[in-house]
Amino acid sequence: VRAGHTPLKKISRKSVENILPKGLALGMKAGETFDEILEQVEINLEKDNIFIFYSDGINEEMNDNNELLGDEFIDKTVGANFEKPVREIWERLIDGVKLFRGESEQRDDITV
Repeated sequence: VRAGHTPLKKISRKSVENILPKGLALGMKAGETFDEILEQVEINLEKDNIFIFYSDGINEEMNDNNELLGDEFIDKTVGANFEKPVREIWERLIDGVKLFRGESEQRDDITV
């Protein structure tokens, strides 16, 4: 179930799938409306899949020119490091965000 957050990324050697079921941000509206909007999705787990959960502080990071880093950064970084241990993939993502941001102030949480 998604509650208004960034998509789950399911990454394989050949593709990137953004899993984005319907949902409202947690705490926005309780009761019947909230329950009606939620969508539950089942995901097939396959050998060598990588799943990326991340906050919007990653893809919405901005540099000195007010340019957004974007989702493509995550896809390319994970794809280029697919064979590496998860810890190294995480480090490449975090280091890439910092490098892109440069001297700009961090604006949001950075969670992967």
